[in-house]
Amino acid sequence: MEHLSHCLRQWSHQQKCCFLEELLRHSSTVQIQFLYTVLQPSVHRDFMYTMRTRFPEIEFSPISTHITRHIKKRLREVKKLRSFYRVDSAYIQQDEDVARVKFPPLLHNNFFPPKKKYIGFDYFNHEAKKSRGHNTETDDSLSSNKMSSNFSSTLSLDRTPRNKKTDSMNDTNVSMSDTVTVSVLNLPTEAKELLNCYRHRWTDSKRNEFLEQLILSLDPRQIYFVSKYLSFKQQKDLVGLLPRKLALKILSHLSVRQLLIACKVSKRWHSLASSNTLWKAKCQEVTIHVPIPSKPNWKLVYRDNCHLRYNWNNARYQSLELVGHTQSVQCVTCYGDKVATGSADQTIIIWDIHTGVMEQTLTGHSKGVWCVQFFTKHLLLSGSFDTTIRMWNLRTGQTTRTFFGHKNQVLCLKLRGTVMVSGSQDKMAKLWDVGRTLLVHTLSGHSAAVFSVDMSEDCQVIVTAAGDKTVRLWDKNSGQPIKCVWVSPNNSIMTISYSQGYFVCAYDLTICLYKGSKVVRTFDEHRQRVESVKLIITDADNGEGYLVSAGQDGLIKYWSLTEDQSLQTLSGHQQAINSIFVDEVYLASASSDKTVRVWNFNVGIDYQS
Repeated sequence: MEHLSHCLRQWSHQQKCCFLEELLRHSSTVQIQFLYTVLQPSVHRDFMYTMRTRFPEIEFSPISTHITRHIKKRLREVKKLRSFYRVDSAYIQQDEDVARVKFPPLLHNNFFPPKKKYIGFDYFNHEAKKSRGHNTETDDSLSSNKMSSNFSSTLSLDRTPRNKKTDSMNDTNVSMSDTVTVSVLNLPTEAKELLNCYRHRWTDSKRNEFLEQLILSLDPRQIYFVSKYLSFKQQKDLVGLLPRKLALKILSHLSVRQLLIACKVSKRWHSLASSNTLWKAKCQEVTIHVPIPSKPNWKLVYRDNCHLRYNWNNARYQSLELVGHTQSVQCVTCYGDKVATGSADQTIIIWDIHTGVMEQTLTGHSKGVWCVQFFTKHLLLSGSFDTTIRMWNLRTGQTTRTFFGHKNQVLCLKLRGTVMVSGSQDKMAKLWDVGRTLLVHTLSGHSAAVFSVDMSEDCQVIVTAAGDKTVRLWDKNSGQPIKCVWVSPNNSIMTISYSQGYFVCAYDLTICLYKGSKVVRTFDEHRQRVESVKLIITDADNGEGYLVSAGQDGLIKYWSLTEDQSLQTLSGHQQAINSIFVDEVYLASASSDKTVRVWNFNVGIDYQS
């Protein structure tokens, strides 16, 4: 090592860097990890600050790594970033980035050896190898046709004076674009001998011992040069270097959680992992409940969709109170940006769902309005105690059609497509074709008033709940009963909701979940009679989903079908809640206190909390 130290002192900085580069190119993972560990304590903030003072002509830059970026983030969070001396980090992606080291100004034009065309050569001649006991075979891997890129270090020289002191040292003007190629050909003989031993004769232990001694004999410029190479070797961004299309193909196999982690790796990865193509595919794998804009950012759509369920589970919402009816509000429904409510005051009011502004009042029923449903954005159906069902044109505010057939008050109606089912105090449910204003079937069989109706997603099964304590299922095509389920021994069935083969109904304080005619689960938390329920099945095979219920206790409860206790309880009304409307984003409730409340769950998340 004494001989090596003596030789190193005679080599130029460029020759040392070329020699170091060759060592690194032929080092195994063991040596790379060893050097990385040894140099970590050296190349720190104080090193950068001191060396910039000692060598002002060289741009020492810390290497940007995941750890340094994490430290910077933590310092920014605790607002201590400005307390530290900082310099911009170098982001190393390719070999060329490592070689861009700026050296001191040249003293003479011919300071470096001239460029030479690479030719095939051996480190030692044939006789020398024999005399030293080397294998006499020529190492063809060192020939120029295989090493022109691997055995040269192109070093970009910044010859522009950084200050007056360095400017006075420059006797010649050299273009900034000039480059000097220092190849293995120009290395001293001792360096070539060391390289040959390092490559072919030494074990990992011997290499590490040599490298440790070598590092001690280097000045800060060479240490910085080695650290840049090590950073590149340790943290080479293979995905970032790929063509975008190929990189996206690789990232498409990651899960959503893995994609979010990938976004934190680097700016390049953030750009790739946030690609609209990737997130559109992720959105297609799930059911999207939030509104999708005309030009969607699919990552934000996916995020908002996840936040929506979080908001429901954690009761994060914005509520709006609608005041305008003069008597009890009996029913509520929503469509797009409109809310329609019916009241015992014989009127229907249309509201703006975002502002709560009253847009329109419909009059025409001679008694209270007990149920409303949108047919289209501009057509509304309503059922009344005056025994009629009316269709309203919201553009004109006038009745366009009237459905006659029930002999007593119309208590409920359900609409899917052009199929409408209505229930009445006359103990009958009726099936209508709304498009033709045609009565298709009269469903008779209940012995008391029909309080609630629903139907399957394909409209093939009609479900009715009545005061005779039963729930009946009907075939849409024939109008004949399929099944009768006796739910309660003593109380009327006030409300029912059907979803994917399951239905939930309520009598008195009890809510029952059924699959077919079998009770799956009961829910008991309301303190007074349950008036309205809504069932949403998300996984029919496993019986997973959600339930919303409201009652005369003025409370709205949100349940998971797999848990006995409610997830959230919403309050705000002063009297009984008569009806609720539930979709993926909104919950609306109509109350006997003459008000309507709209609960919007599509609200932002406070990320700091």
